[in-house]
Amino acid sequence: MKKMISIVMLLTMVFMSVNVCYAAVETGTASPRYVSVAYYNNTFDIQDSGMACYELTISPNPQILPDKVTATVKIVNADTERSVYTKTQTMSYSSITRKFTAADSKQLTARGEYEMSVTYKCYNGSTLLETITAPLQTAMY
Repeated sequence: MKKMISIVMLLTMVFMSVNVCYAAVETGTASPRYVSVAYYNNTFDIQDSGMACYELTISPNPQILPDKVTATVKIVNADTERSVYTKTQTMSYSSITRKFTAADSKQLTARGEYEMSVTYKCYNGSTLLETITAPLQTAMY
């Protein structure tokens, strides 16, 4: 009887451990996340003096090169939800680095947590190619 129970337990364990795998055929092609941008990078920092500094970089897609990129930057005091800085600027393009860049700074008057939001708009002539909203970045003063 013990032998029979052992065999049943062994068979149950064998059948329970069988993995079933299914394969599927890829029917579509992967699309890039952005059309005219290969990648972007934002940095946001607040110095001990209260100077809030940011730098923005966009590396464009060489196949669909935008001829103009604007960035709208908003800095908000997260504690009071009050906007302390809003600026829309045209980013500069360097043919040496093949990147669009922008930077600026703002002297803050109150301590607290600050959030920076950035929205990029990429153009070819007057045609808007795409709009990219970057994730919020936070810094403390």
